Amino acid sequence: MARTLLIGACLLAVGVSACTARALRVRQGASRLPAAGLSFREAAGDGATSTRALEAEPPVVGAMAGAPRPTPSSGLKPADLDFLGLAIDETLWTQASAESYDMPSPIAETSALTAFFARSQALRAARSRLDARRGRLGQALYLERLVEQYQGFARRPDNREAAWPLPGPEALQGTAVQRDVALALEEFHATVLDLMTGFIMAFHEARYQRSAVATYGANLTLSRRFADVVRARYASGQARKADLLKAEMRLAEMTQMLGTARDALAAAESRLGSVLDVAAPVAAGEAAQRPDVPSLAGVRKAALSAPDLKIAELEWGRAQATLELVERRVVPDLSSGLSEQLAGSSPLGFPAHYVTGSPFAEELRDRVAARARALGQARTGIPAEAERVWAALSESARVARLHRRVLVPKATDALASTESEYRVGRATYLELDDSQRQWLRVSLEAARAEREAHVAASRLRRSLGRWPGPSAATEDSEEVQ
Repeated sequence: MARTLLIGACLLAVGVSACTARALRVRQGASRLPAAGLSFREAAGDGATSTRALEAEPPVVGAMAGAPRPTPSSGLKPADLDFLGLAIDETLWTQASAESYDMPSPIAETSALTAFFARSQALRAARSRLDARRGRLGQALYLERLVEQYQGFARRPDNREAAWPLPGPEALQGTAVQRDVALALEEFHATVLDLMTGFIMAFHEARYQRSAVATYGANLTLSRRFADVVRARYASGQARKADLLKAEMRLAEMTQMLGTARDALAAAESRLGSVLDVAAPVAAGEAAQRPDVPSLAGVRKAALSAPDLKIAELEWGRAQATLELVERRVVPDLSSGLSEQLAGSSPLGFPAHYVTGSPFAEELRDRVAARARALGQARTGIPAEAERVWAALSESARVARLHRRVLVPKATDALASTESEYRVGRATYLELDDSQRQWLRVSLEAARAEREAHVAASRLRRSLGRWPGPSAATEDSEEVQ
């Protein structure tokens, strides 16, 4: 029995040793990373066994070729948002990031945007995810260091620097990791733009609801005044009772609409406070100046480097690099190495297609093909979507300009004229009521159009990743008569 156990232990030790050697050979090919500025001892020559290599300090991660230097997570900073091209008040950023910050209400849009960037937990979470992905650079370099130390276990290490980049497939692991980190950075930029669009929607919704409350309040004042005029004319026999009843119905209707608008305002300001990471409602103050509508040619040019297009390209590139790495280093060749150590020249019973067409590699090939198709679709779909957003911005800007310059002033003048004519009996109450309804409608539409124009501008920035130029030479700069 003891003899049998001894033989079994020996066989187990041989098998574990062979598996370890094979795993390290696979890891060696899959973990080499091209880097600049990284120095470590390279095993060379024959010599006495040394354990110092295995006890060496972990490597200091250097700058990767074309990749950001990994740093400990230290929180979001204004410099992380430089790609937006916005002027961020760093003093306000520092103040707003404090837990004790007293959020002003109402608050201007430029100040609110800085406070949003400084306080947004979703934005900080996105930055933490980016830091985590950047950490893969250091992980890959550390694995490379372990492989080199293993190789130097039975050889004398020296202080020669490694030559980078390594030739052939040795650099594929570095390519895959670098593309993954570059993808993480683009995904972070896209997340920032998405969150910024959400903030702008919340801010201008609160601003619109405040304008709506003011409009309904002014309209209620008009209804009360008109009801008094109709009541006086009815008492003097100059108006019908039906006109008085209609005026009182109109007054009740406006009272109810004002109450509904106040409820909507309270909800919108609570939402804005939530976006700004405060527990209290926040009122929207002065809006930032909306940029001019860019030219279509500028939009088409900017769409060629849109964030979503970069993400599609990097997803395809990462998948391609991973597939090449698997095909060259990871998929085992069962005709040599471990199979020969364990079974001599006899096959282990694996199907022949596993060696040349691993199901894992086949899955990666399918994924690469899917990414390639997604990239092809993105190259046509993203520019088309950018043009659609540009058209929506152009339309909303024209509508806002039309209401601001023409419809609201003329509706106001028409209402004042009709009221004067009704007082002297030259206009009917039906005409007065129609003028009042028209003034209310165009006033609300003007505020709504301004909101939609700001939101459309933010969506265009999100689609393109930046604000394109130059501005379109259209009637936007002309006075409408």
